[in-house]
Amino acid sequence: MNKMLVKRLAALAVMVLGLLMAVLAPAGGSTDSWRIVGFAMLAVGIIWMIKQPQKPQRQPDEEYERPPEMTLIQSPLLWVPIIIVVLGLLTWLLNG
Repeated sequence: MNKMLVKRLAALAVMVLGLLMAVLAPAGGSTDSWRIVGFAMLAVGIIWMIKQPQKPQRQPDEEYERPPEMTLIQSPLLWVPIIIVVLGLLTWLLNG
């Protein structure tokens, strides 16, 4: 795997572990220390993630070409309500 990807996944794992330790501290007298350690691990994970270098942005060689716009017949705004009405009618007819 890519070394940068492994570092990012490790930083995410440290953040998740810190969050779990902070939120799901075991019951008892030492919950404050668990939460402090959890928040510290969360902060370390966030800082580690921020310090990692970003991928360089590619400059497009040619001008961006917009895809053709959708027609009304292709629009989900038209088809989602029609599908909901048809499923509602089928449900009503089959249970009725």
